[in-house]
Amino acid sequence: AVVAYGETAKVPVVHTVDFFRSFVSDPFVFGRVAANHALSDCDAMGAAPATALALCVVPYGGGRQVEDALAQMMAGARVALDAAGCQLVGGHTCEGAELGLGLAVNGAAPPGYLTKGGLQEGDALVLTKPLGTGAVFAGDMRALATARDVRGALEGMCRSNGPAAAVLREHGCVACTDVTGFGFLGHLAELCRASGGCRVSVELSNVPAAAPNPPVFRTSSPRTSSPRPVAAVTRYL
Repeated sequence: AVVAYGETAKVPVVHTVDFFRSFVSDPFVFGRVAANHALSDCDAMGAAPATALALCVVPYGGGRQVEDALAQMMAGARVALDAAGCQLVGGHTCEGAELGLGLAVNGAAPPGYLTKGGLQEGDALVLTKPLGTGAVFAGDMRALATARDVRGALEGMCRSNGPAAAVLREHGCVACTDVTGFGFLGHLAELCRASGGCRVSVELSNVPAAAPNPPVFRTSSPRTSSPRPVAAVTRYL
């Protein structure tokens, strides 16, 4: 959400929040991925993140185990937050069945900040990262993804979207969003709806994949092959 506080507010404030459960065994890597994930909403708007509040869930265990998991996860999160110039100012911790991290990020929206609307005829669709990380980790749970697939996916997820978003703004980007839980098709549908129902053409051979042709991409999985995103975007293709 973008909010202007009071009639004299010169810089609107951005509020965004994200949360998800750990999908890797390394709390440090997970914390870094989760923080980048939370910062991506600000990146997509061209907003400068300023502060973050953390909601941490750590697995049940002895005092040392809980503290160690929390320390490692937040150390990873700090790497991403510090690189973005975003201060971690507080949060809340609780115990649960599995590791999880959410971040509420506040920032400042610049003049002409980007939204999901604004697509125009002739615009090119630019992806700043390969797609398919969800399929890779679904495949990893079924022993279908290779170590190389997982390593490549994690490297991309640990990389900030901030620098790429800045380049897009410099070169006249008119609409932007981050590709997360709804997948590529779901977020593409959001862009189309926000732009008055415009239609797009996508050449699949030009779409970069996080792991080119892994077996998981050729198998049916409820986690990665839901018909809902396809149905949502069909009218815009």
